[in-house]
Amino acid sequence: MKVKIINVLLLVILLLASYTLNAQSKKGESLAKTAQQFADEGNFQEAVKYYNKAVKSDPAHMPYKFGLSMAYYRLEKYEQSIKYAEEIRATEKADIDTYRLLANSYDIAGKYKKALEVLEEGIEKFPYEGDLYFDWGIIEMLRSAPEKALLLWEKGMNAEPTLPDNYFVAAKVYGDSNEKTWALIYGEIFMNLERGTERSDEIAEMLYRLYLDMMEDPKSLVEGDIKLSRELDNPFYNANMRVFTMLKENNLTTLDRGAMLSGENNKMKAIAMARKSFLETWLQGFTLAYEAPLYKYQSDLYALTFFESYNFWLFSKANPNEFMQWMQKNSAKYEVFINWFLENPIKIDLEQYMERSRYEAHPKKTAEELLKEYKAKKKAKNKK
Repeated sequence: MKVKIINVLLLVILLLASYTLNAQSKKGESLAKTAQQFADEGNFQEAVKYYNKAVKSDPAHMPYKFGLSMAYYRLEKYEQSIKYAEEIRATEKADIDTYRLLANSYDIAGKYKKALEVLEEGIEKFPYEGDLYFDWGIIEMLRSAPEKALLLWEKGMNAEPTLPDNYFVAAKVYGDSNEKTWALIYGEIFMNLERGTERSDEIAEMLYRLYLDMMEDPKSLVEGDIKLSRELDNPFYNANMRVFTMLKENNLTTLDRGAMLSGENNKMKAIAMARKSFLETWLQGFTLAYEAPLYKYQSDLYALTFFESYNFWLFSKANPNEFMQWMQKNSAKYEVFINWFLENPIKIDLEQYMERSRYEAHPKKTAEELLKEYKAKKKAKNKK
């Protein structure tokens, strides 16, 4: 009888505990929802207040702590942001967003080395997350270290080839450098991965300007405010520069190639013609030597007679008047192209991608190889 009473009491206690936890859970959810509403409105002070209550109601629920950390970050209270993000990190349940938030909080708080430590750990845990390389590159760029930043963004392309962000920032930096060919390549890949955004419009304008400068003088591609120096030779880059020079020498980059029936020169059409000549030359002399998914995609478009339409899509936001001038005579074929284009994006993945180190005489290590090397170094350090 006594045992039976004890069992009944235990059952009651368990039920009460379950009820209490459930009530706490619902209370926490309600508080967190209110906190997020304030955060969405930009009222981070109130968001902090309600996230704090949510955390107290359920200290083990990490999303509440993340929300609190983010709210403090938005209030520029970085030490508090770090405190709660570190609590998540200590549970070993930290996701990529936690690592990004924590690293950026450390960096803005003036703790550069701690930020790098967090990013290194994040990359070890999530080696195929390009966002971590993106953040690290931004941190280096803010310290006026463009070569470090570019290397990190390119590692990000290697780790996660379909993430647009690394291509975007790399294209912009290369666009101001003495290696603008990479801006042309990364910028075009970015526009294929991220279509119809303000960022893609920005890159379209950059590409339009760079191509016009190149057509006037290919040397413009090796002139820029950011001076990059490379230890390793890059045959792929050299081949691109050779083709640009050949086009100029054979008068295939002149603006009069963009002549319209009206007698005007359409610069966008001239760029399209120059790019067509580049592709034809590349396919004849270099396509077997270098795996280049972007040029493979261009060759597919060329074979389907879509290449001209693709070029006008690429630069349409850079000069809308020239685009509409061309569209008056070509709207039907452009529509056919767009229908195909929407269903057939460029193929970029872990096996087929383009970033500078792949073409160097002595390629740099892949993200996976770097991770193995990092683990080996860390293990050796711990033994000491």
